[in-house]
Amino acid sequence: MSSPQKPTTSSSSAPSYKLIAIFALSFVVATALCTGFALIVMEIISIPFLTPAIRPLRPYLELGYSFVKPVVVVVWPLLTLGACLKIHMHSDFPSKSMWRMASGSMFLQQLGMIITKVGTIFTSEECPCGLRECWGAWVLLALLVVIPVATWKGWKWDLGYIDNHIDRLASESWEDDAKTKAQDVETGVKKDTDAAVEAAVSRKAPEMPEKV
Repeated sequence: MSSPQKPTTSSSSAPSYKLIAIFALSFVVATALCTGFALIVMEIISIPFLTPAIRPLRPYLELGYSFVKPVVVVVWPLLTLGACLKIHMHSDFPSKSMWRMASGSMFLQQLGMIITKVGTIFTSEECPCGLRECWGAWVLLALLVVIPVATWKGWKWDLGYIDNHIDRLASESWEDDAKTKAQDVETGVKKDTDAAVEAAVSRKAPEMPEKV
């Protein structure tokens, strides 16, 4: 008699959840390291031996930050917004709701900074703030209107980078779903076969009449 097979659990979404966890953890760690390093450089936080050692690097770090700042303040929030909208408008695939929730969560993390940045236009002493003084806020405000419209129209404002990435995620999701369904079918057949064998073995053989 064959031993009963243990039912296998579905694992189609395991790789996707692992990918999201790795990406989110990497983003949090990178943000924490950059923030901590900036606080040390600006001497808001003082650490013995470390703060004096990196003090001579402050002018170079400030120059580097001037180049990185537009990416942090403008590009990254808009990429998360675009990704969320593009995933929402993409055709259905098994893990669509999960990725839509993940991208929406990443955009909501940037929403406070977006509101603060755009709010400087209307909260400055010269209301509204001029284009020269608050160019970053004006660019962000304009792109917050342009990107949803461009995404709705289907324009490749990101040169197709986000679309290609979403298509790859959808393809991998369908492959994982097909593998899981095949596993479930195979497991179900094995369980039915084992149950039939056990039922046949458990039946009592008919008693033979005694010879006189």
